[in-house]
Amino acid sequence: MKTTMTNELPAEIMENGIHYTLVGDYYFPTCMLADRSPNGKWASLYERYLQEKHLHEYVRLIWADELAAVLESVQKECEERVAVLVREMAEAEGVNEEMKENEQMEWVRRMEMICGRVEEVVCEEIMG
Repeated sequence: MKTTMTNELPAEIMENGIHYTLVGDYYFPTCMLADRSPNGKWASLYERYLQEKHLHEYVRLIWADELAAVLESVQKECEERVAVLVREMAEAEGVNEEMKENEQMEWVRRMEMICGRVEEVVCEEIMG
């Protein structure tokens, strides 16, 4: 009978009476992770970006207890940036209240296209 070894680490462990959770390749005390969940699309995207591309910075932010504040700041800045860009692009492309009243489906289609482009721009800005 042939057995294979797996190098998968358990998601959670208990050692010396302390519960640890696996984040990336590192175990962190679970109490440190309790209130770090991002609130919002942009915070989630930025957290995943840090985990995948800048793991050392991500771990540093966790250990310094700064991750939640950074994610909150990113979420707020991105929401503000999206609102400004959508307004500017809609104005530049003539998508206005008059179109909304007279050509509702066209207004919806064009606003969805603008929102999609804006999200791509903001995503590129924060994950540059």
